[in-house]
Amino acid sequence: MNLETFPLLETERFVLRQMTLEDAPTVFEIFSDGDVTKDMGEDPFTSIQQAEGLITFMNNLFIQYKAFRWGIILKENNTLVDGNFK
Repeated sequence: MNLETFPLLETERFVLRQMTLEDAPTVFEIFSDGDVTKDMGEDPFTSIQQAEGLITFMNNLFIQYKAFRWGIILKENNTLVDGNFK
């Protein structure tokens, strides 16, 4: 597979796109919750830099043709889904 740009997927309610460092506050909020990380073998995040590092790591997986890690964006408010939506 040789993709030059990250694929964008869209539904009626959501956009799936590559995450950016602007998503770091929400990623931090998610991964600083011990309930989220307890089964991942990871400690909860304690700094926004860890969230930025995770986003960079996931984006590098795409650059290396190893994986896609989409951010799920709720169209109604253009924010990364954190699991607390209806």
